[in-house]
Amino acid sequence: MNFFRILLPALGLAVAGCTSVNAILAKEADEVFHSKLSSQQVADCFEQANNFGVIERPDGARVAQFRNGYGGIVKLFSIYPEGTGSRIEARHSFVGVPGMR
Repeated sequence: MNFFRILLPALGLAVAGCTSVNAILAKEADEVFHSKLSSQQVADCFEQANNFGVIERPDGARVAQFRNGYGGIVKLFSIYPEGTGSRIEARHSFVGVPGMR
């Protein structure tokens, strides 16, 4: 029983590091959305829905992460200013079985 109390948290940490933010951002966007809301308003909405801070990037984009129960990234949303609104690029990173991509 003590073996599983050690193994399960270690497995969770291993899965959490499977896919990095930069690796996911290097992929082409799976979906692209356009919004009349500013990029700041969209980023604030993601922060409130996700309880996870938005990452500010040097290119002006804001990146929101959605994680699974193991801490692995499931979706990334890049939010770019576009005119008076914003463009949102969604990238999916599905991890079905722990440790597999």
